[in-house]
Formats: sequence, C-alpha cells, structure tokens
Amino acid sequence: MYSTFKSFLKTCILKLCGQLPDRGPDFFVVGATRAGTTYLHHLLASHPDVFMPWIKELHYFNHDGRYASDLSGYLPMFDGYHGEALIGEATPLYCEKGVYFDRDGRFRFFREETTMARIARHFPEAKIIISLRDPITRIPSIHKKNFYQGKISTRLSEEINREMSGGSDGMNYIFRNRYDVHLEDVYRHFSKERVHVMIFEDWIGDVQRGMSGVSEFLGIPSLDVWPDIPDKKNTVGEYKKDHRPFEGIDPIDWDQALKNKVLDELAPMRAYVETLLGRAMPWETQK
Repeated sequence: MYSTFKSFLKTCILKLCGQLPDRGPDFFVVGATRAGTTYLHHLLASHPDVFMPWIKELHYFNHDGRYASDLSGYLPMFDGYHGEALIGEATPLYCEKGVYFDRDGRFRFFREETTMARIARHFPEAKIIISLRDPITRIPSIHKKNFYQGKISTRLSEEINREMSGGSDGMNYIFRNRYDVHLEDVYRHFSKERVHVMIFEDWIGDVQRGMSGVSEFLGIPSLDVWPDIPDKKNTVGEYKKDHRPFEGIDPIDWDQALKNKVLDELAPMRAYVETLLGRAMPWETQK
C-alpha cells in the first residue's frame, strides 16, 4: 500500500512539473535481444521528435513483480518527457512468446498470458518494431552475455544439447529463435500494418537506410545523418571484466555439426520469415 501511494504521489508531482507524458508509448521496440536494440534505442533517442526513457529495457509488461493492470508505476518510468511528438520504449524480451520474469525476478518460460497480449490490452494502437538477427550469430551472443553476467556457467553446446533432448530448465535458445512463433503472437494482437520488421544484418550495415525506414514507419522525418555510437553496437564485452572466475573458459564451443542441427530445427522459422518479407535472409546456411 505504501509503495503504491509513493508511486501515485511521484506521478502527481512529475505531472505538475511537466516532466511526465499524459499517455503511454506510441511505439515499442520489442525485440529481438542481441539484435541491435541498444543501438536502436539510442538512435531513436537522438531524434528531436522522439522521447525514449533514459533507462533502456523497462521490463514492465513482462515482469510479474512490476506489472499492474492499472499501470500504476508505469508513467513515472518516462520522467524527463518534454513534449516530444512520439514516446517509445525498447525492451527486446517483450516479443519472445511466453518468456517472462516472475514476481521474484526469476527468468521463466511458457506463461500462457504473453507480454504482447498485455501491451495490446493497454496500447492497442501502438506501433511495434522488431529487429531479427541470424540465429547462428545471435545464439552465441546471448550465451556470452548470460555467461559473463554470471547467470549461467554452462558451455553453449551443453545448453543446445539439453534443449534438443527435451530439457526444460535451460536457456531454450532454439525456442527463443523461433521467430515464426513469436511473430505469430505479435500479429495475433497487432495488425501487420502496425508492425515493422527489420533484419539486423541489413540495417546495421546501412544505418541511414534502415533508420529512414523506421522514420517512415513512425511518421517522422528521417535525420540527414544518424549518429554513430560505437559503444552501443556491441555490449557483450562490458560484462567479461566483472567475472574473472570464468577466465580461461570458452563459453562458445559448438562445431559446424551442432550448428547444422540448429539450422534444421529452425528451418520452418526461416521459411516463415522469408515468406513474410518476400526475400531471402542474409543468414548462415548449412555447410
């Protein structure tokens, strides 16, 4: 009760000071993790017509310890708003169907109520931005981040083999790269006209062109020059220095045979994405 009152009081004060919007986000960057979303967040924040909260990854709608059906505590996360035309939020785990944090902040899978269902309940007119990355480079990137953050101590091959053998207590990397499953859930709640799908390998190689597409989708003018922010393009390295017990351990140990098994598992996903976008993906194939 006390924390709810504090949240309400803070909201009222910030509104009186003109530091909070009177509405929630106009758009959400919902995924995928390790697919340039940190860079995308900062690029969007650099646009004069866009307000992004200073904290990336609010984890409001996918965290059972934070989410409330009345959205109490949500608008205070947008402290600092100064009347920009659009408000956005970037939390890349939002798009992964059934992936969430429980009330104690533990990472969980396969909840029936999805995060996209929650977002659509409160913001049915919002626009959705998704960046997809080649799973063969995304999977080790996710694993390195979790490994060097100290969240896991297993090697990548152990995680992949456990999932393939039916284990349910791992990181579920194959499931998390079933973009077809996740996109179908997005489209269940938002029309395709309200969803903008980007391919990481394409837009990160031509940021100007990629962000022009995002600007057009959002209905704002594109910048003549979008800023280059090198330290926001790859954020894995910042974790390694804090976890010296893992020194000397290579967390990425999968070979081509295991990669090919993953590619087999993800073949339906790739076909779905290529049909959706009407073109071949610039992603690794079997060797």
